[in-house]
Parts: sequence; C-alpha cells; structure tokens
Amino acid sequence: SMISYDIGFNYEVGQKWPVKGWPIKQWKNLEGLIANKYTITWQSGLNNIKDYINWINSVKVLITSDSLGFHLALALKKKVIALFGPTNPDEVYDYARAIKICPPDEFKCVPCLSPVCKNDRFCMEYITPEQVKLKIEQLMEGL
Repeated sequence: SMISYDIGFNYEVGQKWPVKGWPIKQWKNLEGLIANKYTITWQSGLNNIKDYINWINSVKVLITSDSLGFHLALALKKKVIALFGPTNPDEVYDYARAIKICPPDEFKCVPCLSPVCKNDRFCMEYITPEQVKLKIEQLMEGL
C-alpha cells in the first residue's frame, strides 16, 4: 500500500498483556493535540494480517506499544514511537528507527515483565500525550 497518512495509532494490544496498552483517554488527548497538523489513522485490519500490514504500511510514523504492530512496523522500515511500561525496551533492537518512551524513573517496578499490574495506577498512564507529541514533532522534522 501507499503512504496515505502521517501518523498511525496502533492502540490495541493483545489479550495476553493488556497492561502494555496506553489508555484510550491518552490516545484521544494526543489526537486532539496533533490533529490540526498531521493526518491520523486509527488501527485497522486486525482480523486479517495482510490488511493489518497494509494499514501499517500506509503511515509515515506508527505510534504503538510493545506489540506485533511495533515489530511489523520495524520490518516495514517505518519510523516508530514505541510506548513501553511493563516490558523491557532494551530487549528490542529497533534498527535506529524507533523512539522509545517509558514511564518516569521513579517507577521502580518498570519493567515488571508481568501481564498483570499490582499497583493502584499502572505505569502506562504516566506517559503523557505531550511527551508523545514532542517525539512526533522530532520524527516528522526528519521525514
């Protein structure tokens, strides 16, 4: 597929690791911060791997958690902004095509490597839309 959008929101995560997901409220807030400057598409094609790959291929930059979409985007040589919390960002080689964002350092439990959060508020909530917007702007300058 051809590039049709600036930004792709790969917001869904697998059922095995639901805590890898960034809250939908954060995605919506990010959309509000960047929609007047960039074209955005929300994740699609999940029921068909070819459609999903084509959707990823249709974006310049993919924003995602540590998920299948992240790895497919790297394979497609896309620029990626990857949101990490419960998984270890150092265990994924990104071919210098990704910016990894993690919760603040005061989270001693990160990465916990657990599919279930044991805290009152889980780490992914502490990644802000403003942080992601800043990284989008940095990446888009180079494209």
